[in-house]
Amino acid sequence: MFPVYGSAVLFGLYVLFKFIDKSLLSTLFNVYFSFLGLLCLMGLLEDIIHPYLPTLRKVNLFKIDYNFPALKFAGLDKIQFDFNQLNLLSLAISLVPTIYYFMTKNWITNNIFGIAFSISGIQSIILPDFKIGFILLWGLFFYDIFWVYGTDVMVTVAKSLDAPIKLLFPLDLTSVPPKFSMLGLGDIVIPGIFVALCLKFDIDRSLLKDKLI
Repeated sequence: MFPVYGSAVLFGLYVLFKFIDKSLLSTLFNVYFSFLGLLCLMGLLEDIIHPYLPTLRKVNLFKIDYNFPALKFAGLDKIQFDFNQLNLLSLAISLVPTIYYFMTKNWITNNIFGIAFSISGIQSIILPDFKIGFILLWGLFFYDIFWVYGTDVMVTVAKSLDAPIKLLFPLDLTSVPPKFSMLGLGDIVIPGIFVALCLKFDIDRSLLKDKLI
């Protein structure tokens, strides 16, 4: 159902940009994606730093427990939030490109967030088997054909949405405004999760082979 949900969201954004003030939407999405980019960049940095400074994760600065009895049916009645030294270090580093991107929309910081989004997406989306992955890729193949080449929806949303949802590659930085080619993050994440499934299959098969030997 991912292509169906994606189509609904994409067309919804297209309608919003047609009928609502673009500057207001741009500001809202800018704040949202900057915050989301901060979280993704923090997670990426923590994975990089942790092997070198493993003790930082063991030192909690504060820990808070939230109880929501009304959400017990969904398994969300108890939420625990803790903040350790590794979180603090990654937050301090991540704030620099986040603030710089929010103020300037620089293409380099845009790509930093785009890479962080892509890695986080590949890590968080897990395909259950190759059959589902095969159906997903075929569904998105026709999704791309329709929304990119059959209509102006995809291009309009990508150009209107001033957010790190694409990687930018400079063609001419001297022109006003500078010219860039772009690559949507979906073209990275969707094939990436299938490649991740292939990698997992190879690793599992290798481990099973070693165990049999």
